[in-house]
Amino acid sequence: MDIENLRKIFPQFKITDATDRTPEQLSRIQRISANINDSFIFIQRNKKNEKYFVFMERADNEVVGSYSYIILTTLHIHFIRKRNDYTGYLLHLKRLYDDEIDCVVCFDTKLKSFVYCNQCASACCCECYNKIESDACPTCRHESFTKMMIEN
Repeated sequence: MDIENLRKIFPQFKITDATDRTPEQLSRIQRISANINDSFIFIQRNKKNEKYFVFMERADNEVVGSYSYIILTTLHIHFIRKRNDYTGYLLHLKRLYDDEIDCVVCFDTKLKSFVYCNQCASACCCECYNKIESDACPTCRHESFTKMMIEN
């Protein structure tokens, strides 16, 4: 994934690259980004920000080294794992921000509350999510649904 691809898919958002910031700077940016509408803060893992990524992974009870990218927005913090193709993830993310969210189980398009997968960004209504026998995403099978319920 690169920032230029993000800019093409989300032309209505101001996208800032914060990859070369220190962990302390990223913590401040994270707090500030929650109040800035129509913007994404893009962070690619590197040696300079490694401690920030490790902190975020430990806070989420993830294996250290799981996240390759983090995108901070007003609505969410998106933790993105390394993959061969980011197209599907970015398209689900675009639908999320374009309010074109549909449940991957029942295909309801008028979701008032839902959980979404940190791995592939697909959404699942809370009713269907409560019926799923495991915590695995119905789309990608990864156990990475957000722990919080999102309400529109």
